[in-house]
Amino acid sequence: MAADPSETDCDRVLRVPFLRDAIPVGAQCCQFKDNTVQNTLVIQCDDAGRITVFQYDGYGREFKLSGELSLFAQLTELATLHVPSNKFFGPIPAFKTWKNLKRLDISYNANLTGSFPEFSDDMNEIFMQGLRLNQPLPLSYPKNLSVLSVSNSSLFGTIPTQLGTLMSLIKLELPNNQLSGPIPSELAQLRSLGSLQLNGNQLSGSIPSEIATMQSLVKCYLQDNFLTGGIPSSFEHRANPDMVFNVGNNTLSGPYPSNSRPLDTLSVNCFDGQSPRNGACPQVQEKRVVAVIFRRRQQPKEIIPPSSPPVSEHMPRIKLIPSDADDGASMQNQVEQHRVSMESLVKIIEYDSNGLQPLENKQGISMLNVLLSDAGPVQNDPLKHKKNPENILALQELEDTDPKTWTVQQTATWCASVISSSISIHDTVVAKGISGRKLTEMSRVAVCTELGLVFADAVVLQDLLLKAVERHGRIGLPAYDDA
Repeated sequence: MAADPSETDCDRVLRVPFLRDAIPVGAQCCQFKDNTVQNTLVIQCDDAGRITVFQYDGYGREFKLSGELSLFAQLTELATLHVPSNKFFGPIPAFKTWKNLKRLDISYNANLTGSFPEFSDDMNEIFMQGLRLNQPLPLSYPKNLSVLSVSNSSLFGTIPTQLGTLMSLIKLELPNNQLSGPIPSELAQLRSLGSLQLNGNQLSGSIPSEIATMQSLVKCYLQDNFLTGGIPSSFEHRANPDMVFNVGNNTLSGPYPSNSRPLDTLSVNCFDGQSPRNGACPQVQEKRVVAVIFRRRQQPKEIIPPSSPPVSEHMPRIKLIPSDADDGASMQNQVEQHRVSMESLVKIIEYDSNGLQPLENKQGISMLNVLLSDAGPVQNDPLKHKKNPENILALQELEDTDPKTWTVQQTATWCASVISSSISIHDTVVAKGISGRKLTEMSRVAVCTELGLVFADAVVLQDLLLKAVERHGRIGLPAYDDA
């Protein structure tokens, strides 16, 4: 729509829904500056009354601006448009036609649609966080760009090498997207770059050694990716000794860097001798078996029930705890957790399953409950415990989702399936409103106390949950506490 020549810029901008509600009656448009709240509302004009700066951060404000951003295209001298955390909707405008625009922040306007826009060469700062772009990064950018911040915006594909030609760039922040492929070594050409944030993506390959030569780089965030190899030796003599270097939660390997700096974060990788380690490390990917063995002593003075075969030197030995009660009529369930090899576990299953009868978990000679953490719980297969078919269907639907996105009901269904011995765990999870994300953040002690589980069951639950989280590329649980 063509601009009405009789209208001023203030007339035009006041058509933005809810803006009149945010400006006190009688306030002068071109001189308005609201410093009464943390996030300011600022409108500035040139000598001719044309708006050059419009800033309205909706975070924490009672009134959120709405409408389409195209209304601001009528402000021909607009140099700064800063409107994050509002409720603007409709297509993202073609900012390339906004000839005087130099700084743009339209972050967290979730109802904006469209793709990454083109900009004029005079554009300096672009903030487009929390949008739904669902596309790769573009290949061309304004030649004078100094800030590119596009986080949490569903970007995918590789990082363009063309970014390495933007010599004015001081901030390149692309965290929490789905970017993949290697980190371009061309980024090391950005001698003015002070912040490089590529964390929370799916980047792979090695860390470019050239990054250590970047004298201006203060923040280097590469954590939560799938990077491999070791820390390049060049980082021992990095150009900026004050660089904050975070490569945690990757799959970096080799000797643990002996010359790491106090500001380095190297945790949850695959370095030699490192603990805790990333679940994707080769040593951890081997079948991890936790066997919880329940035995009933019928003869107090005998360590192994008569029905069990002699223990050979090739069979894992199971320590039984002596009982204070010495009468043969008493029954005592003795529980101990063991980590055993797959071959030994097979032998235990063969020996312990002989003579078992269905549903003999309380009166039988022995019961073996085995958790294969990469295949899901095998809960007393010879005992033929039955599961609710509806729960099975629900679990199948959960297999393809990140546990951190589970609802309270989904979390309750999953917990009840894993810990079938607890009849109240489903209702407990629902009553306490424990979502999948909350469960991944709970400590071992909290799982026991909040869900009313014994320690062995808490171990089973957290090991399976950790495995499920790892399948989606992130580790969200506290470090595993080895007994």
